[in-house]
This record gives sequence, structure tokens and C-alpha cells, in this order.
Amino acid sequence: MRWRRRRRPVATGRTIPSRAGLSVVEVLVAVMIFGVATTGLAAMTFWVGTRSGVARMANQRAGVVAEEGDQLALLPFDELTAARGCEQRAFGGFAYIRCVRVEELSPNDRRVILTVTPLVRTLVPDTLVVERARSRPYSPLQ
Repeated sequence: MRWRRRRRPVATGRTIPSRAGLSVVEVLVAVMIFGVATTGLAAMTFWVGTRSGVARMANQRAGVVAEEGDQLALLPFDELTAARGCEQRAFGGFAYIRCVRVEELSPNDRRVILTVTPLVRTLVPDTLVVERARSRPYSPLQ
């Protein structure tokens, strides 16, 4: 069976009816718009992924500062000077440098300054200041 091709009438002064459907130009414009929109979404997705990684590391830094601060708060008063110095540590894949300074305010009061410096350059160091006092023994006779 042979298909017959309908011939379009030659323009002889009368208008040729347009066919239904899309032209090549319309398809190309649609593809260009889709490409621009997709590129914008890809850039935004990359930015969101980067920011979520930074937020995760900031949460880890806050947890490390809280844990290190708790350890210094529980340390006996006479052993605070032994905690001085800097050392590199890692906690759950989060690498940082922990520095502790102890300032003597009076014979019975000390200020402990804890600085946590992440080894990742996107995060800034965080500092915690704890003031400690020598506990006074309780005596009912005083």
C-alpha cells in the first residue's frame, strides 16, 4: 500500500491555511528558556549544599566548645593551671586547635579562657570565658 502525499496548493493569491503544531523556532526558544532555568537551579543547589556543610560544622564547633567548657568547669580549682596550653584535637571528624589560658584574678579567683580554632578556614574561632573561685569549706562553727 502506498501512501499518498497531499500536495500543498501553490499560492495563487489565496492564503494557505497554517498547520497545527509547533515550529522549530518555538521549540528552540523553549529549550533555551529551560536551559537557563536549569542552570540557575543547579547554581542554587550547589550554594545550598555548601551552606548546609558550613552549618553542620558550626554546630559541631558549638558542641565542642560546650564539651570543652564543661570539662574545664569540672576541673578542680588547684588543677586549672595544669590545663594551660594548646593542642590539636578531633571530635567526630571535626578537627580543631584547643587553647586554654588561665589568668589569676586574686588568690581565690581565676579566669579560664578557652579558644577553639577550627582547622577549616570557613569557620571563625570561638572563645569561652569561665571565671572560677576556690570553694570555701562550709563549717557550722563559722
